[in-house]
Amino acid sequence: MTKPLLLVPLAIAACLLLSGCIVGSVVGGVTNAAVKTTGAVASAVIPGESKKQRLARLDREDKARRKAEKKAREAEKRREREERRRD
Repeated sequence: MTKPLLLVPLAIAACLLLSGCIVGSVVGGVTNAAVKTTGAVASAVIPGESKKQRLARLDREDKARRKAEKKAREAEKRREREERRRD
């Protein structure tokens, strides 16, 4: 009777620990894909858009891309620090 009672919390703890790793890898993949997609869309031309409007839009998109890249780098550093703490 004692063994099954000990295995249940152990199994739950293992699932919770592994779910954090899975979520971290999924978030990293999604962030990288979003940054690459933003770069591809930034060069698109919108019909009826003036040069001044296009340059302003490209500046905004470039700023958003840099912000997303910075956020991705910070998340990667945070994951690495957490992994080092676990070891």
